[in-house]
Amino acid sequence: MSDRLDLVSGLYFGRDDAENDAVDGLLRTGFVTTSAYEEALWGRKSLIVGRKGSGKSAICMRLAMPEVSQGEHLLITPDDTASAPLRGFELADLTGAAAKSLIWRYVFAIHIARHLVDHHTRRSHGHREPKSVRRVRQFLRANGELADARLPSRIATAATGLRGSLRLEAFGLSLTADLNAASEGIRASAQLAIIERGVGAALAHLDCAGTHRPVLLLVDKLEHIWSTEPDSKALITGLLVAAKHVATTYHRAARCVVFLRSDIYDSLSYSEADKFRSDEIRLDWSREQLVDLAVTRAAASLGQHVTREFLWGTVFPPSVDGEPVVDYLFSRMLARPRDTIQFLNQCRDQARWAGHDRITDQDVVNAAVEFSRWKTNDLAREYGSTLPFLERVLAMFQNGATVVTPATTARHLDEFGESLHAQFPRYSAMLNPTGLLDVLFRVGFLGVRRGGDITYITNAALPIQPHETEFHIHPCFRPALTVADTVTTGYGYTPLQSGLVVGDISSGNAYQGNAGIWDLPDED
Repeated sequence: MSDRLDLVSGLYFGRDDAENDAVDGLLRTGFVTTSAYEEALWGRKSLIVGRKGSGKSAICMRLAMPEVSQGEHLLITPDDTASAPLRGFELADLTGAAAKSLIWRYVFAIHIARHLVDHHTRRSHGHREPKSVRRVRQFLRANGELADARLPSRIATAATGLRGSLRLEAFGLSLTADLNAASEGIRASAQLAIIERGVGAALAHLDCAGTHRPVLLLVDKLEHIWSTEPDSKALITGLLVAAKHVATTYHRAARCVVFLRSDIYDSLSYSEADKFRSDEIRLDWSREQLVDLAVTRAAASLGQHVTREFLWGTVFPPSVDGEPVVDYLFSRMLARPRDTIQFLNQCRDQARWAGHDRITDQDVVNAAVEFSRWKTNDLAREYGSTLPFLERVLAMFQNGATVVTPATTARHLDEFGESLHAQFPRYSAMLNPTGLLDVLFRVGFLGVRRGGDITYITNAALPIQPHETEFHIHPCFRPALTVADTVTTGYGYTPLQSGLVVGDISSGNAYQGNAGIWDLPDED
């Protein structure tokens, strides 16, 4: 054993979050190119939608790397301090979404304006500063926007200026008496149109579209300003409208890419949603892609070529508890990169703590139990703002069975339903067997038997059908919940094959799953 090469100490699969993975992780050397990334890179898609941990921020951070985008990028990541001024911006004659789209458009225009002024100073485009650029610089100076400012300050400035009067003399224009007397919405729109025309003219004079890649506005971390309240939905809807407006206003000189969690996007309801279908791409990972990710990152961390056979037969054991190791690992995680990174890093950590130079089957099983605890807690947190009852519901399945039916769900609700309805009255339409099974399938906690297979949620998966009555708790969550219908081995839990269990779906107060599980009634 002492002569064997230690393959554990140098093994590493990267950081949990994209920001740190870009700084000291493997986002540069261990990034796996996907169709979603390429579509965003080449400007064919501008709305990247995916679950937490599915790789949205990884794509965002990758696009922000100068060697990748080959151009300028502006990263916009709102935090809690930006929430209040955004939510509070209203104009008397506009809907909430329309008003908030104006404030986003102003923020984008200022970011692009500051970029092009600095851009000309650094690169000069081979000629003197044209009058159009000088006008943009004068406008920024007159409105206090030339200096660096945090996003909340910029939003506050926008809110004040759009409600009142911005200094527009630099563009040779000012609001007429008629516009000054007009409604808030008309006045704000007119001011914004002047700013956007001025910035667009400067971009055209510099021929930015013809000489280099467009400036990228990358908007991420929107969950920090999200809640289920109507003004929050208006805030996100306004952002999507404003992001689309960038492409038409600044032509090929600037574009905007928005990264949005799927539970947030699916909760939105707005009349022009069909206009965003061609811009949207949803992140969905196959097992093969996740295996490629693991191999790529193992090779990057070990500094050597790594084949699948070497990783899954030498670094990892060939099998665990009678299953091929790849099947064992990837069936016990949700299909997303963060789960892959966390689970495999935990296997490596278990091996190091045990003093092993290879990862053993016992290391993998120990890691699976700890990983299951993490993911059960994380699932409730992931949907804490949209499904606040989820933590209570998951606890109902503790020490229960692997196989779940409408009948067993109804028995759980008979025992706990009254307190759930009392604590979460707004979600009562979901707290019945039909609604609850639909929710648990959509968040990935349950799979449904379809033919000879158990199907778990993907972007392509059909919603639960009325005739489907046999559901299985995902193997990821079983150790943490210590569910029954398993046999205990020396290493952990092995699911037993269950026969078909048929139950009746309650038709009373049935939740209509095809409307989207996060479509909630607005509060009075």
